[in-house]
Amino acid sequence: MDKIETKKSAVTEALEDQARRSKEIAANIEWLEANKSWIEEVGICPQFSGTTVLFYSPKHDQVIRIIREVGGRFAKRYDQTTITYSWYADDYSRSILLCDSQPPGSCKMIPVIETVPAHWEPEKIVKGFKLQCREESEEGTADVELPSVYESDLTPARDAASEVILAHGEEV
Repeated sequence: MDKIETKKSAVTEALEDQARRSKEIAANIEWLEANKSWIEEVGICPQFSGTTVLFYSPKHDQVIRIIREVGGRFAKRYDQTTITYSWYADDYSRSILLCDSQPPGSCKMIPVIETVPAHWEPEKIVKGFKLQCREESEEGTADVELPSVYESDLTPARDAASEVILAHGEEV
């Protein structure tokens, strides 16, 4: 292949990349227009990366509103002080991430070191976090610990312990 053919193929690749990006931008504009009213009410303007919608640092009440509006199944991953929620369309054409979300006011993240029993892999000890919440009832206040999510979990959507179903009207 000579220099001219190489340049033509590079230009063709650049054109194809720009066409793909143009389609993503058009899809993002369409999604944003369709969801404009509730996004404005929530008070956080999303950012986009490809077809991923990113909401950065939403407060807990904003998280609940976004999840109720989107509906479906969200996975959550605990970090040191925040929670990241993720949602994927059935065909993976769109994803939504709520990054660095604040936990509920009555909750705090606590570090844990636990043994993960052997299933498909050998038993291992991992560092992770638990969400510890104060639950109030007629009998008084009690601490409630939610399932751990480990630093080594790279696919939280596939981990039943980190998965949460949040459809219209359900609590986080």
